[in-house]
Amino acid sequence: MRDNDVPAPAGPMRPGTLDREEPAEGRSTIRRALTILSAFSERRERLSLADLDRLTGLPKPSLHRLCGQLVEEGALVRGADGRYQIGTRMWLIGSGVPMIRVLREVAPRYMATLGTAVPGEVLLMIRQGYEVLGVSRVGGQGPGAGRIARRTSLTESAAGLVMLAYADPDTADAVLREASGRIGSCALRSALEGVRRRGYARKELRASADHAELSVPIWDGSRHVVAAMSVVVRAGSPTVPALLALRRAGEGIGGCLPCGDDEKVTLSFR
Repeated sequence: MRDNDVPAPAGPMRPGTLDREEPAEGRSTIRRALTILSAFSERRERLSLADLDRLTGLPKPSLHRLCGQLVEEGALVRGADGRYQIGTRMWLIGSGVPMIRVLREVAPRYMATLGTAVPGEVLLMIRQGYEVLGVSRVGGQGPGAGRIARRTSLTESAAGLVMLAYADPDTADAVLREASGRIGSCALRSALEGVRRRGYARKELRASADHAELSVPIWDGSRHVVAAMSVVVRAGSPTVPALLALRRAGEGIGGCLPCGDDEKVTLSFR
């Protein structure tokens, strides 16, 4: 096993699983609301109250009350069948994050060039707490189409390993503690050291044994890693040409980004 290939966990981490030392009853209202919103993902777009109860672990009276308030504020939408989904207000708030806005303005042309040089799906990812979230996507018409999940835990993808390798110590330590019972903290620590040493991560895709994900960090003007860019390649194809094209694109995007510690904190909230 390559030192940056980490065995996949049994399944995605539940929202809040790294905060079990704090009882659900003791969370603030804001923290509880964020826990509810974090339960949604590309694979869980519509959730019932029972689903949210299972995923968040919040007391049912509080869960019901907060869901109602989030619907009133437009953060959630409740369908005729009683299931909830993210409301448009959350998308409007998210689109106002300065660094995300700049990334979405700058990245597409570099991603399009990369997609031409390396046929396959190209994704721009950011870290959100203990997960990576796709914010822009190009391609997806080739053999690797749709094989990178838009939202995964930090240990499930090459982009996640890149973001974790350069994450703040508290986040890294928390993930290493949580991983000790699943994939082994020593194996993960070694993988992260390999990412920092080489400057990229490679991980075979669980969805297809014939494809792998390559990912590189994107640095802002303050030399903070604010995103990662990934491309899908065939498992047997040469890595060097794809990696060179990926690095050129990542450096091009990073060269257009401003300095800003505040944006880094915003992108890494949990």
